[in-house]
Amino acid sequence: MAIQTFARKEIKFLLTEAQYQSLLPQLERYMNPDQFCVDGKEYGIYNIYYDTPDDFLIRESLAKPYYKEKIRLRSYLSSANPDNTVFLEIKKKIGGIVNKRRVTMKLQQAEAYMLHGIRPDLGGKHIQEQVMDEIEVFRQRYPVVPKQY
Repeated sequence: MAIQTFARKEIKFLLTEAQYQSLLPQLERYMNPDQFCVDGKEYGIYNIYYDTPDDFLIRESLAKPYYKEKIRLRSYLSSANPDNTVFLEIKKKIGGIVNKRRVTMKLQQAEAYMLHGIRPDLGGKHIQEQVMDEIEVFRQRYPVVPKQY
């Protein structure tokens, strides 16, 4: 089963091409290839970000608070079909540490849930159900609608 919870701290560096080429073999020793990157070809990441009608979440985020959270729907296919797998993700950033939890479902399930509140059947998978509970609490706190693609 894929990891459904992520905690990371992002530190970004500018590298020269020579530095990148020198670093690449070290990275390959510890990292697995991206399953969506077939034969080394690039692919897209497609997101729908949700916010309140008055854009509270993005305004709060831009204020750089110690704690912030957001919700999005992610696909690696454009245009995704109703039966394609998508990821409903809740992200929380606390003091520079990002925690991302995601639920895997079909696009039609995600749309039914986000637009009409119809909770998807996740087959009783405990971790997925727990993440859905967190998303439910988020949606009770913030009446979100699709805002940005």
